[in-house]
Amino acid sequence: MRRFRLNTRDISAEAKRRRIGIERAQEFEEELESERDRSSRHQKPNAEKEAIMTSFDPIAILNWEEVVVVNSVTNDGQFNTNSILAQIPPQKGTLRSIVQMCANRWMNAVLPMSLRAVYTTSPKPRKYKTLPSSIINAPVLLLAKCLSVPSLDQEVAALTIGLLFFKHVTYLW
Repeated sequence: MRRFRLNTRDISAEAKRRRIGIERAQEFEEELESERDRSSRHQKPNAEKEAIMTSFDPIAILNWEEVVVVNSVTNDGQFNTNSILAQIPPQKGTLRSIVQMCANRWMNAVLPMSLRAVYTTSPKPRKYKTLPSSIINAPVLLLAKCLSVPSLDQEVAALTIGLLFFKHVTYLW
């Protein structure tokens, strides 16, 4: 067995290293605690509390007095917006999820995957063709009239639905 001789210089160096390690750990804990405090002060409210709830009723869309018809992208046919959106099952949820679900169903019915590479939602001139605004705006009016959003004014709800629909369609590209 080997014996180590410790002198005062080695002992003080070891004590200093440990003290520095403890100080660094304490500083790290203080920084972590202050970061938690800052994030808790500036934290957004819970998304569940912030979410706008709504219900989707396909019968209301199917029975709507106006039938919204849109020409296809290639102008070889027309699409009945009411019947396309009426195929979605009734459900309740956040306004965002319901609008996104309707946008997905609408875009799948109106624009086949083979043509999606040709079109863009950007208004800037590009080599791609701009998607006609009638295709984007047709279901928005219908959804704004038929979705029940009790927590919002009708005009604010229509604007919110339009923005959510357009943003999701833009995201699909």
